[in-house]
Amino acid sequence: PPFSVRRKCPMHAVLGQPFDLTWTVENHTNDYQLLEILVQSADPSASASSDPPKLVWGGCRHRSIQLAPHSSMAVTTVVVALTTGQVPLPMTDIRVERTGEYILKQSQGAPPASVVFVSPVQIQQP
Repeated sequence: PPFSVRRKCPMHAVLGQPFDLTWTVENHTNDYQLLEILVQSADPSASASSDPPKLVWGGCRHRSIQLAPHSSMAVTTVVVALTTGQVPLPMTDIRVERTGEYILKQSQGAPPASVVFVSPVQIQQP
């Protein structure tokens, strides 16, 4: 395949403590590639004004990056959970601008958006 995508994110988070959600995109072609990246909420209640958000995140929500041939680039979003339990992570879409083809399209459920388990305190590992 011309591209590969990897996600790095903790399985567990602590309420109110920031953590990183990182996508690494690799270009396996001999050409420079211009990619469009869009990050949006996976929480259906986020648009309802009466429901508080389950998380907040910082970083650019819509950007274009140029990826050199046979190189990779990491894009990181800093996330803070505002509630405990299973919290949906932001959805990410990555599209090749030249062809319009999607490398990753979570906004339409392919693959489905992921969740992180948020605890009120740090979980101790045995």
